[in-house]
Amino acid sequence: MKRPQVLWRRRVGQVLAYHAPVLTAVGLALLLPLIYAALEAWAIPSTAELQGFLIPAALALGIGQLLRWLIKPTTRLSGTEALLVTTAVWLSTSLIGALPFIITLHTPFIDALHESISGFTTAGTTMLTNLDRLPHSIIVWRALTQWLGGLGILLIILLVGRSRGNPAFSLLSAEGVKVSSGR
Repeated sequence: MKRPQVLWRRRVGQVLAYHAPVLTAVGLALLLPLIYAALEAWAIPSTAELQGFLIPAALALGIGQLLRWLIKPTTRLSGTEALLVTTAVWLSTSLIGALPFIITLHTPFIDALHESISGFTTAGTTMLTNLDRLPHSIIVWRALTQWLGGLGILLIILLVGRSRGNPAFSLLSAEGVKVSSGR
């Protein structure tokens, strides 16, 4: 009876271990619109912009570094673990990516989540109106989510190893991409 519990704990640990660098990267990316806003205004950005980017950045960086410190990834992922990592990364980046829209613009949760998911999946749809009147930091964040989404897809494709035993191959397969290991 103990076997399923041990396996479940191992899988959760691996999901969290592979999740840590992604959260750290998103946390660092959240600081870029804030730096842009400060440089553009030659001053400290508004309180809403400060809170809108510092809170999610601190959350993502804190959780990412804590996971990195507590859990070390193994060299191989099973197909189930790769699928769980992919799902967890999409969910967490979308939720954290929605926070600047919620905090800065007071956007309803579902609209902010849609905006974030649309960016990270590079779908290109938006729920925001009057884009020319939005704070430039939000425009930069929208562009960054789309860039990171495209970069993430490209990196996954480029990092796929030549053999099926490679963890990157498992992650790519979890995305639904079919890759031939032949040359």
